[in-house]
Amino acid sequence: ASNQRFIVTTGDPDGIGREVTVKALNKIGPKKNVQFIVIRSSGSDSSAPKWSRKFRIQPAPSLEAALHDRFDSKWLIEVRSDRPAARWVEEAAKVCLQKKCSGIITAPLSKTAIIESGMTEIGHTEILARVSGEKDLFMGFWGQKFNVLLATGHAPLSQAIQ
Repeated sequence: ASNQRFIVTTGDPDGIGREVTVKALNKIGPKKNVQFIVIRSSGSDSSAPKWSRKFRIQPAPSLEAALHDRFDSKWLIEVRSDRPAARWVEEAAKVCLQKKCSGIITAPLSKTAIIESGMTEIGHTEILARVSGEKDLFMGFWGQKFNVLLATGHAPLSQAIQ
């Protein structure tokens, strides 16, 4: 099997994303031929949960630098960023479109924070649609009991009713 790298964006610095990411990586642990690049806020993290002891941590100054690090499934590459979290999603999408990574795993973003980052989109789906140039892009969730594909994007309830 070929090596696959996945970019994990931990979402808003004051949100639940970092905690969920840590718990998921603790549960998953290292997988053969898979490496995770985690992008998170460079802000204070004294109360934040610690990364899994199952991984060794390799700091990287940027996503571009992380892509040049040696591939090793036991190493989690950590990028600390001062940029808005919505910009991480944009950057990760571009990297995946260039086939430098296999996929993106994202944590929640506040719509307010997305707009404050200078974007006009109001969610991940819209950011990914703009970056990819795809007009028919949908959000999906996969689970053990069922899978969900959202038929609409972020729209006011008054429009959804119609």
